[in-house]
Amino acid sequence: MVPGVALVPSGGGGLERPDTTRALLERLLCDDHDAWRELVRFHSGLLLEAARRHFAAYGFAASHHDIEDVVALVWQNLLANDRALVRTCRDRGSLLPTLHVLVRNRCVDLMRRSRTCAVALPDPDAVPAAESAEPSIAGVHPEHAVAALDKLPSRDGNLLRLFYLQDLKYRQISEITGIPMNSIGPLLGRALERLKQILRQDGPA
Repeated sequence: MVPGVALVPSGGGGLERPDTTRALLERLLCDDHDAWRELVRFHSGLLLEAARRHFAAYGFAASHHDIEDVVALVWQNLLANDRALVRTCRDRGSLLPTLHVLVRNRCVDLMRRSRTCAVALPDPDAVPAAESAEPSIAGVHPEHAVAALDKLPSRDGNLLRLFYLQDLKYRQISEITGIPMNSIGPLLGRALERLKQILRQDGPA
């Protein structure tokens, strides 16, 4: 186990309301210890499961301690450098995607150290082939697009926010939503077409 970070086992975890998450991060930045306990309690179960899935995907036989160490390191990363990541997550509304990226990176670090992974580990800078044909948002006014997102079905709006507003890769979106990575591109394309249709119907702002 990594010293200094206590994990609170939890079956919880999921998508919080953005305003609730922001308030929680504000409290954490104000040294509210209850906020830290709430954050860990709410997200630890989700992160433990994400770490298990990452290890399993690469054929790595991770122990229970390996998985807990990954999540403990994620919490340490979040608090490092005077909680710089907490501020970024608060300002961008990107806590959940950030936690998932940290879990993936810490899993890869551990597997590289052990050198017993059954398959090749991902290159952090590599772009999946499916993303080379990503749907284009050219011609869509950003302010109008953001205002129209709430009119879309929930899945469409979430996909567009994750890809265009939070600049996540297909792999990250798949990890967060559970949608197969090779389905992300077509779903984004259809969601974008629906968004453009709404914008055409609404006309100029």
